[in-house]
Amino acid sequence: MQKVVRRTLEVPLVRRRTYPEASEKNSSAKLRRSRSVSGLTTRATGSKKEVTNEDSQAQAIKALVVKMSSKKSPEDIIHALCRHVLKLDGTRALPDLLQQLACAALSSADAAAFTAGPPQRGAWAAQEPKQEPKAVGPLAIKVLRDLARRAGLSFADVAGQILWHFRKTDVLSNDIIMHMTAKDLTWVDLAATDMDVKPSALVEKAFQQHANEFGRVDERSFLKMMDRSLRSYIAKDDGVTQFIGSTASFRRTDLDQLFFDQAHGNGNSGLTCNGLKSVLVKLAHNMSVHPASVFVTVGGLGQIE
Repeated sequence: MQKVVRRTLEVPLVRRRTYPEASEKNSSAKLRRSRSVSGLTTRATGSKKEVTNEDSQAQAIKALVVKMSSKKSPEDIIHALCRHVLKLDGTRALPDLLQQLACAALSSADAAAFTAGPPQRGAWAAQEPKQEPKAVGPLAIKVLRDLARRAGLSFADVAGQILWHFRKTDVLSNDIIMHMTAKDLTWVDLAATDMDVKPSALVEKAFQQHANEFGRVDERSFLKMMDRSLRSYIAKDDGVTQFIGSTASFRRTDLDQLFFDQAHGNGNSGLTCNGLKSVLVKLAHNMSVHPASVFVTVGGLGQIE
């Protein structure tokens, strides 16, 4: 293997040994950058009150938590939700100590629902005072909001990362609104350090520059985009292209699989713009970095053309 000369990216990428996930259909939700309202904004039936994306995220997490409560204690649920939330630099945003501090801030009655212990005949049979299963939903939201505040993150960013990770669970995938909420990527823009820079807009510009006459990015163009974005990490071992270094470690074949799962798995010959974003989120997940860092890195192609 030839020696790799590492160049500093604007946002670092870090290593994680995982494999790409299965394909999924493209979301039809329109992506917009907003701290409270996104393309998923709807109106409640019989009311003029708008339901923001953040409200939809909260409702989806409540449903997810209630589902998880049949097998996990409340404390374990919070840990399961928080361990997938990352900061822009790739570090865990909500470590165990921070979770403990947030739980400690609950009232004594609420804290009783978050005592550790395996579920017995349902998650709540062993709890004193007795808690109804649905009570853990609002409590989980309360803890997550406090954790987000303590970590200096928006609740929408935290909730978005959690829901994307659990998007394939039955409780989210079987409900059209929750399914759209889990797949909406509005939260990616909220992690940008420069509020004038929208990572999604950067990716959209790069997509337009590499899309073919059918409005899709084919496999050759996709791999070209990845090579140029991650060129600081390219190395070859016996003719096998790898992206390797202290901040990235995966093979070209992993990118091939990501492309195939998203494009061919949905009956297409290329990636739509939303499909490309979905692939980049999966790539970020496999590398254990915040998707915004990958969006900025790949989106940088649109700035240098």
